[in-house]
Amino acid sequence: MIERNKKVTDSKKLIQQTDDIEKKQKLEKATVRIKKEHIEDLKKLFDLMGVNYVHPNCEAETYAAHLCKQNVAYGVYSEDMDTLAFGSPYLIRNCIDKSIKRKDVVSIFSLETILSDFKMNYEQFVEMCILCGCDYCETIPKIASVRAYQLMTTHKTGEKIIIENKNTPPNYLEKFNKAKSLFLEPKFDDYKIISTTRNDKKLSDFLINDCNMSINRVQNALKKINNFI
Repeated sequence: MIERNKKVTDSKKLIQQTDDIEKKQKLEKATVRIKKEHIEDLKKLFDLMGVNYVHPNCEAETYAAHLCKQNVAYGVYSEDMDTLAFGSPYLIRNCIDKSIKRKDVVSIFSLETILSDFKMNYEQFVEMCILCGCDYCETIPKIASVRAYQLMTTHKTGEKIIIENKNTPPNYLEKFNKAKSLFLEPKFDDYKIISTTRNDKKLSDFLINDCNMSINRVQNALKKINNFI
């Protein structure tokens, strides 16, 4: 929690220091704090739309990847690349090809393809991701993504890289192994999939009266949904 709050504070400072619109938008995402009332509104929206959902007591990407492993879901839609390290077979995110301007295009990453192209097994991939930097462990000075890939290709294990690197911070191996266990052996409680039946009338009332959306916008959106279904 302390680390997340620091990221929010740092991002707000960086927003004031840049005129790059794209960079500002990226930093603004890091300042968003999801509150309890936001979660309750989202659950109500899912209920009215007839969308199945799970409300776990852990990180969303962790649980979403777990649901994929259980064949409950196909892939995970997220901007967080950690999703692949958690073992999701597919990561779906906004299009990363800057030459494509359409907002309806997405990028899909296949974990199986990445492992094949990198010539790594899943454990080696996770170790490389930790060396690149993650929420659970700091990085080793002078090791970024390209260098982490090169070292993993030659050394094969993260432990060997850490032991042989002269810039390794104190107690780094212990932190590294703890982060690794979070990715490879996450702990979960039994989950319950909540399912409801879609109700267009109540959905429309909720969006117009509780969310202050315009009647025309809501009607057009529902029309698009009905045409798609």
